[in-house]
Amino acid sequence: MALNDKIFNIPEAVLGKDYTIVGEGKKGLVMVVSRQQYDESAANLLSNMMKAIQYDMQQDVLIVIQENENPLILSHIIPSWSDLILFGVTPAMIGFQINPRLYHVVLMEKGQLLCADNLQVLNASLDKKKAIWTLFQNMFLKK
Repeated sequence: MALNDKIFNIPEAVLGKDYTIVGEGKKGLVMVVSRQQYDESAANLLSNMMKAIQYDMQQDVLIVIQENENPLILSHIIPSWSDLILFGVTPAMIGFQINPRLYHVVLMEKGQLLCADNLQVLNASLDKKKAIWTLFQNMFLKK
């Protein structure tokens, strides 16, 4: 029996208006950030974190910058990934129906998911920086 009725009404992202993509993502790492919290200091923090795990920001990482509050369907934008990190973006904002705790790695069908505070909050907290560094070591350096 085929279902022809819509079960969920999922808004479609308008290409080029709802998000910007930066980087190539050759190592399967995708990070999603909100434009509102993605300033120069946040970009520098992200760059330093990637250097610490020996990832090149342009080649190894793909960053999806959410330009507004419209939800995105990440699977329509990025069909495959091995590691997904959300900085200040909830899973619901990218089409995931899960509610994980911050700073805990969740194993999913496609790979690992990590949700963290936005980069400005992270940059201001030494404890949160230490927590994410420990997680990054386990996710990327001890594979």
